[in-house]
Amino acid sequence: MPNLPSESVQPLEAYASATSVIPGGEISFHVSVKTPGAGQVAMDIYRSSQLSYGDSQFGLQADSIYLNNYRQQISVRPGSSPLFQTSFAPASYATPPDAATNGCGWPVAVSWQVPDVASSVYVARFTYQADTTYALFVVRPANPGTSKILCQVSVNTHQAYNPWGGFSFYGPPISSDFVSPLSFDRPCQLWDYILYDEPIITWLERNYAVEFCTNIDLHSDGELLNPYQLFISAGHDEYWSAIMRDRIDAFAAAGGNVMFLTGNTCYRPVDFDGRRMVRLADSWQALGRAEALTTGLNWCAGHWSSPLPAKGYTVQMPSHWVFDGTGLHQGDLLGEAEGIMGYETDAAVCNNAGNPIAPTPSDFMILANATLDDWRDVDGRQATMGMYLKNDRGVVFAAGTTGWSQGLRSNAGNVQRVSQNLVNCLRYRFGEGDLLRYIDHNRDGTADVGAGEIIWRGGWNQFAHVFSGGDDMIYAVTADGNLLWYGSQQFDVDKGKVIGHGGWNDFVYVFSGGGGILYAVTGDGNLLWYKDRNRDGSGDVANGQIIGDGGWSDFSNVFSGGDGVIYAITPDNELLWFKDQNCDGTGNVANGQTIGQGDWNNFVNVFGGDEGVIYAITQDGDLLWFLDANRDGTGNVGDGKTIGHGGWNAFASTFGGAGGMIYAITKTAT
Repeated sequence: MPNLPSESVQPLEAYASATSVIPGGEISFHVSVKTPGAGQVAMDIYRSSQLSYGDSQFGLQADSIYLNNYRQQISVRPGSSPLFQTSFAPASYATPPDAATNGCGWPVAVSWQVPDVASSVYVARFTYQADTTYALFVVRPANPGTSKILCQVSVNTHQAYNPWGGFSFYGPPISSDFVSPLSFDRPCQLWDYILYDEPIITWLERNYAVEFCTNIDLHSDGELLNPYQLFISAGHDEYWSAIMRDRIDAFAAAGGNVMFLTGNTCYRPVDFDGRRMVRLADSWQALGRAEALTTGLNWCAGHWSSPLPAKGYTVQMPSHWVFDGTGLHQGDLLGEAEGIMGYETDAAVCNNAGNPIAPTPSDFMILANATLDDWRDVDGRQATMGMYLKNDRGVVFAAGTTGWSQGLRSNAGNVQRVSQNLVNCLRYRFGEGDLLRYIDHNRDGTADVGAGEIIWRGGWNQFAHVFSGGDDMIYAVTADGNLLWYGSQQFDVDKGKVIGHGGWNDFVYVFSGGGGILYAVTGDGNLLWYKDRNRDGSGDVANGQIIGDGGWSDFSNVFSGGDGVIYAITPDNELLWFKDQNCDGTGNVANGQTIGQGDWNNFVNVFGGDEGVIYAITQDGDLLWFLDANRDGTGNVGDGKTIGHGGWNAFASTFGGAGGMIYAITKTAT
């Protein structure tokens, strides 16, 4: 990129003592007023989402944006109140001639003891007379991992492009030997945050529980990633240290998922000397460790010498789950209206046949691409969106453009739907907690049930109990004891409707009898009857009626056969038949009849279908079909017939539904 101009010193300037802080810690601010006079300097601290950042200048000529005063873009959203306010006397401090390299060295003007606030991006606003300026910082989580999503703010890039004090990594002049460090102890432009990070961060916070860190945290904290399942790199995340790359590579290789919602990603190698960032070489490729070894993509195209035309991606794999719900087809454009092709893009390294070659991983899937013939400033002129599996464990997704954020400025459109699909899936370690649906089409013990259909990716293994209510509805009991209802194939784990408040995780067994009837076995052995009268996710299921007095918790398994039939397996391997004759919470369910003898406790799981069908999973993973033909407590279910060959013992949970449906939840991998 061409040289950036030096930012002139404004009448009011400030910088923070750290890029991040945790609740209970203290962050200080260094503030200088060019011409002190009457009155106090006011400091107000806001969460970034409480501020407005004006009209996007994204499509303007990239190398002229830094000529503008970013402060004029920022305002407080109506109705927003600061989290903290104070004031202090103004003071003026000289700007050292080497401020860009060695910092300003101004004394502390004011500090904030951070209370128990949410992990997020925060902005300290300083106002003196008619002037305003800002200092950005991140509050990390007090208890890391409450959310399984960690988002990194690209403070290294903010500083690399920061011309305050007369120098940045882009001049003037550009340092050809890369020996001049940049200091974080100086005021920093916020253009990179406003254009590239902020729309992504705001969208994430609007839709998910997310925790935040900075590049510095990833570099300095070897335990940072341990509690998380998804790491998101936001914005224009260009400057990475070897330690940062090592940690992300290891995280993905161990099964963590990574989303690079960035472009020009991981291109420049840096290291740190205290509060100074040192650039080590022109690129990671020059050091023999191409960025594609981490992200899957190499930097490819730049366009900064004229305004950006609106460009999007051409879809190549429309059947991939990333595009679910978009309606996009082969050759359709993703994000053209939003102009998601940023001024710098990355692309997969491919051979003439279009297949990935080193350093791009061989299993990299090209989901969409763009040919940028009118991208003026760099040869190559390509962009790629795609993903690969690191060490066959963690998914690494790369957006391949600095402009992805432009597609998230609203909560509508296909860019946000693709982003939603990605986060919904990848916030769980890939393949863990997926909800699958199989169909036993014949329902007579013949034919194989075949392959399952994934109807929701991730999260279903977090529940204490999951079971079908028939009619394509599912009930789930959360770890904290709420009963949730899911219906009409809407199986997003976050959208279950609470129909039972607390205590449901205390039951030994919970299952449905169909028609809104729910049964539960208490720890002291009683069988309770409940009714979900509305069966639409409204109302409250409460006040269970005792219909079985004691002993029910002694069974090794209890499950429903529908229409008032309840099956139970005894410790000595008998399968018993019971009948809830009234199905209304009255009467007593007792005197079970033996309808199966043998090794019923040797099965991994036994669960009911409908119309007398019983399914069982063997120790070696086969799925067996049994039939209680009489359904009256007489006869014997006999020998099972194999309808699924192998692998069924690998599921965390399996349960039956109506019409031959069988549901399975994948395990958490070790």
